[in-house]
Amino acid sequence: MNDDTTILEGNNLVASGTSLTLSASDLCGFLIDAEATDDEDWIMVYNGGTTSGETTIANIDADNDAVAGEYDILRLEVAINGTARWYINGVLKQTVTGAVSTSTDLAVIAMIEARSAAIEYAWIDYIAIEANRDWTE
Repeated sequence: MNDDTTILEGNNLVASGTSLTLSASDLCGFLIDAEATDDEDWIMVYNGGTTSGETTIANIDADNDAVAGEYDILRLEVAINGTARWYINGVLKQTVTGAVSTSTDLAVIAMIEARSAAIEYAWIDYIAIEANRDWTE
């Protein structure tokens, strides 16, 4: 998830070795980056809430390899209080209280980026979004 006025291109979310650069002010989701030392694991990223975004990849590494020819079911839950929970294949991998802002609208983005001559691709079978509505406003 990312706020609807910021796109991830332009180095707003970049892994390099063992660290992560979080230039985007509001984001939450999963990342795989070939520039990371552990370039096959899902990284659980966030920024913009009351908890500062983590930039040490080892601290947000889901320790779950994305394997060619196999699939993972990724699930991200963001609560109204800013708490985020990351699940991979039904297993809770991380919970962060205050991971995202409670006053910024977020949008869903599925993005593949190739930063070299290599061709990058992914198959996304479905995306589901559920939200409770506050009818009192």
